[in-house]
Amino acid sequence: GVCYEGAIGDCAVTIDLSGQYGAHVQAAEAALKAATEHVKVGITVSDLGEIIEKTILSFGLKPVRNLTGHGLGKFKVHTSPHIPNYKDGSKHKLSPAMTFAIEPFVTNGKGLIYESGKAHLFSVKSNKKKYEGFIQEIYKAALRFEGLPFCTHDLLSTGVPSVLAYKAIDWLIKDGAVEGYAPLVEQGGGFVAQAEDSVLIDDRGQVLITTR
Repeated sequence: GVCYEGAIGDCAVTIDLSGQYGAHVQAAEAALKAATEHVKVGITVSDLGEIIEKTILSFGLKPVRNLTGHGLGKFKVHTSPHIPNYKDGSKHKLSPAMTFAIEPFVTNGKGLIYESGKAHLFSVKSNKKKYEGFIQEIYKAALRFEGLPFCTHDLLSTGVPSVLAYKAIDWLIKDGAVEGYAPLVEQGGGFVAQAEDSVLIDDRGQVLITTR
């Protein structure tokens, strides 16, 4: 992902190092291509989801139903609307002056994910808290990301020892100042591939798509 003066470009590509899941990667890329080719003013997000779902099913795989594409805002990676990976019946239509990410997820499992384990990715929820000592140092460092996601490694430039940095993050999560995001696991133990591009529909209705 890229952030330039608050504008977000959110992209993803899956590399299959095992050589066993090429169909996953192909399905994700094909679904992304099919959906982006149909982006236009007036189409519903559910229609895009249907295109994604049909493409993935044609590979004998499933879309992940509880992960979606999403709107992009200034210094915000995830905003409305959701761009589903299946036909969800939403009536929300694409309109001029919209920025969003289309993000097919493909699996050979159940098509659902859950969070599991310790969070290693975070974002600030509140910028109005006051702390002391090393907790305040870590909080100040987190605020520099202006609401964008960060990991603990990003905070080590503060000079706070890593052990204390982890303790500070745990404290900030418990106090509601920071939100943590645990790793995502497929419910059926399936493997997952992802492909993603960002899309801008400008004020005139012209569609502009990022290239990876």
